[in-house]
Amino acid sequence: MEISFGDTVKVLSTEQTEETGLAGKTGEILGETSPSSTGVTYFGDAKDDYVINVEFLDINEEYWFAPDLLELVSDDSNKETTTYSKTVQQKKWWQVWK
Repeated sequence: MEISFGDTVKVLSTEQTEETGLAGKTGEILGETSPSSTGVTYFGDAKDDYVINVEFLDINEEYWFAPDLLELVSDDSNKETTTYSKTVQQKKWWQVWK
């Protein structure tokens, strides 16, 4: 199964991820890029010029990783998100705070 946006992943242990304290941490996939065109700093070897952005809520940080440094923990890429929005025009003028 391929890692994609919204998935939860775990960072695998390498010398580089151990030194930075990221080995074993879990986070959520936020995006992907080609480091040759964006110049992002990343962990690992981006053989295919492809890296993945992972957000770690416990440390409030984001880092870029080569895909082979990430292990899929749960596939949340297809989960439904429900949002509720009501525009001010749909409310009576005295109910704008609701």
